[in-house]
Amino acid sequence: MEVQSTLKARIEALLFASDQPLSVSALLAALGDPLEGGSAAVIENLRLLIEEYEQREGGFHLVEVAGGYEFRTRESFHQDILRLTRQRPARLSQAAMETLAIIAYRQPCTKALVDRLRTVDSSAAIRTLIQRELLFPAGRAKQPGRPLLYRTTQQFLRLFGLASLEDLPQSVELGDPVDGQVLLLADYRKQQGELPIPGDKNDS
Repeated sequence: MEVQSTLKARIEALLFASDQPLSVSALLAALGDPLEGGSAAVIENLRLLIEEYEQREGGFHLVEVAGGYEFRTRESFHQDILRLTRQRPARLSQAAMETLAIIAYRQPCTKALVDRLRTVDSSAAIRTLIQRELLFPAGRAKQPGRPLLYRTTQQFLRLFGLASLEDLPQSVELGDPVDGQVLLLADYRKQQGELPIPGDKNDS
């Protein structure tokens, strides 16, 4: 398949202008008229762009994240950017991290399961994570009382630099204690660099 350099430039411009990851279908819609080669042409040009930015070894690169593609600054430069913006990287509290880890690995998940694994009430942590757009209610469980089920959002994938939930770090040692899950998420997020998020000091 012949790759059009003008198409690659158009895709690059769209990605640069967007404030969120763009999927192949979103790119196709933004490109307008029926495109020769369709999604295959978009995917091929995305591959070429990723290769170009990796070879360039500049301050940012193109990554697949949260079901789409997004330009991101390289992790090694995060501290420079934080000094420029004078932002301190906010961290999720331990309570929020425990709650998020449980739901991430066991979703869809009820609050009752989160409470049982954490051995404390997780209402405040769940509310905070919903406000931060990291969790959302995803229907009700087919059990007495029909409790709400919770899932992680696209913003969760974006925050942790994951293309999909299949990219969650895995360990054979995961069990009911949440420590292993929390460590896996915390370590992975640290590898991605500290990303600015709103603080949540009061969730329990």
